[in-house]
Amino acid sequence: MKALKYISILALALIELVSCEKPPQEIVISSISLNQTSASLKVGETVTLTATVKPDDATNKTVTWSTSDASASVATVENGVVTAKMIGTATITAKAGDKTATCAITVTSSVTGKHEGTSEEDW
Repeated sequence: MKALKYISILALALIELVSCEKPPQEIVISSISLNQTSASLKVGETVTLTATVKPDDATNKTVTWSTSDASASVATVENGVVTAKMIGTATITAKAGDKTATCAITVTSSVTGKHEGTSEEDW
């Protein structure tokens, strides 16, 4: 009877051991890229940047966006949508894991065909 009890315990332990699944392994990000590496916008315009994270089956493909323009007076970015605020330059960065990709943004005047602050009569 004792032998049967030990065999049963051993059998249960083996079943438990065999049925244990290994936890899924994290698939790390190997690269991130943007659909544009530079863009020129006029004040008030927007451009949508799209980030591609590789490999396709990476465990966590969350992308965070930031601008080098600390005061966000030249350009802002939210979920990849860059909005030109005033004349100047800024670098937009997309980060996923420890990988980054950047896009250089140049913002120019929204006025076309004349100089800001002047009328056509002044030309």
